[in-house]
Amino acid sequence: MTLAGPTLKRSVDLSRLLEQGLGQKPDAIAVSSMDDGLSWRELDAQSQNLAGNYFDLGLRRGDRVVSLLPNRIQVIVHYLGPASAQALWPSR
Repeated sequence: MTLAGPTLKRSVDLSRLLEQGLGQKPDAIAVSSMDDGLSWRELDAQSQNLAGNYFDLGLRRGDRVVSLLPNRIQVIVHYLGPASAQALWPSR
């Protein structure tokens, strides 16, 4: 399994990252580590689940979420959850 992709030619808007991956190859590997990997579809499902859990805790748009996590795939889920749900980031 390749653990690195091509170098990005331009920056990527993280709030649109899942949308792009799901639209192009939903079952392709989105993130991987030496021990694990998630497809775009799995990453989306886990991110949406996490965002739902944040809502269940009472968090709303504009609230802040912080974490103390080791470098694992779950860190990406943690960052993409609120972004993909467009929920916990402040209004612009």
